[in-house]
Order: sequence, then structure tokens, then C-alpha cells
Amino acid sequence: MALFDLKENAVMQVIGFVVLLATSIGFIVLFISQGINMDNISLWGTEWESLFGVVLFNFALVIAIPAW
Repeated sequence: MALFDLKENAVMQVIGFVVLLATSIGFIVLFISQGINMDNISLWGTEWESLFGVVLFNFALVIAIPAW
């Protein structure tokens, strides 16, 4: 799709946007229907051991997905 002009792949962009909206609405409905327990959420967390791994994974995933 990257080789097409914007006019040529506009349909795929619209389809992708609709899928994104449907997925987001599905997650929101699922989370609200099962209830959100605010007791398990902390602003800063209690431990910092896994912080480096999470940050590294976030940057590595952005690079890895286009390579797939």
C-alpha cells in the first residue's frame, strides 16, 4: 500500500480507521461491562525493577513491527 498514491489507497485508510474505531469501542465496552477496579492502579507504582524492560520493549516494538 505504500507504493500507491493517497488517492489510490484512500479506501484502505478508511477501512483501517473503521477497524480501529470498532476495536477501540469493543475494548471500551468490555472494560466498562466487567468493571474497573481502581484499587489496583497506582500513580507511580510500588516497584521499579521492570521499568527498564517496559521502556526498552516500547522502543523495540516500534522498530520490530515494520520489519515483520
